Order: sequence, then structure tokens, then C-alpha cells
Amino acid sequence: MRGISLALSGSPDEFEGERAGDAFWVMRIIDFMKMMSFSFLFSFVTIFHSNKSSGAHTDYGLLTLVNQDDDITALQVRNLSGEWISAPPIPGTFVCNIGDMLKIYSNGLYDSTLHRVINNSPRYRVCVAYFYETNFETAVEPLETCIQRTGRAKKFGRAVYGEHLVSKMVR
Repeated sequence: MRGISLALSGSPDEFEGERAGDAFWVMRIIDFMKMMSFSFLFSFVTIFHSNKSSGAHTDYGLLTLVNQDDDITALQVRNLSGEWISAPPIPGTFVCNIGDMLKIYSNGLYDSTLHRVINNSPRYRVCVAYFYETNFETAVEPLETCIQRTGRAKKFGRAVYGEHLVSKMVR
């Protein structure tokens, strides 16, 4: 986040203090082959069992890091033409998803890409996703430097992270 802050504003401290200084994280371990469904939350670690896929969505926070199996292509992203394209895994790397709050902070310089998971492999697949989130009560607005860099117009209004999170969960 310090590197992203530096790239957006020239300061490595843009996401300290009120913006994301009291941030929290969530780690989910997602099983994409089991038919039985359950979940639990313990110290912000959540385990989900899914039936081979997760529907199209954007991530709601700041930044997500996700592992991929080296030999199973399951992640798909929607490109600018509206087509779903596969994102083949690159061994030894993580996928880095930009979340909705970072899209707002950057005034659209960074976009939260619509993505989904479709595991067509007959093999068991486990995904570990690390979500870095701003504080639940944080009011997120475009950074002034990003407004200047994107034509001097504010593209997004104010969003309270917790309200945004809840609205995405109850859909």
C-alpha cells in the first residue's frame, strides 16, 4: 500500500491515519470442490467451501492478494470489450486485485476489475485470498492529487467502506 500511495500521490504515507491507518485484513481459504457448505470466522480468517465457482464480482476493499494453483486455470476477468478471458496462473506469483475503495481513492486511475472463478478441473482446488481493507467507518473519497491527474473532475462521490461492504454482501 505504501508503494501504491507513492505512485498515486508522491507520498508513501497517503494511506496512513484516517484513510487506512486503522485498516484490517481478512484471509479466506476457499475450497472449490466440496459440495458441503459451511463457513466460520476466527481472528479474521474465514474458510469457505464452494461448488467449483464464484460468481462475477469486484473486490470491495483496497487490495487483494490471491494464490493460484500452478496448473489449474480457473480465474477469469472481464476485459474492456465485455468478454470473459482466462487468467492463466504464473508459477510462484500472486494475483493482485484492486478493490472498489482503491478505485475511488484513485478517482478511477486504478480500476476494480470484474472477475469470477470457474474451476473446470476435476481436481480439488484451494484458493487463499488475503483482503487488505480500510477501517469499517472510513469515508472514502478521491484523493486530490488523483482528481488533478484525471482531468480535474471528481468521478466518484463519498463512500463509507462499511456501508459499501454490507450493500455488496446483502445483494
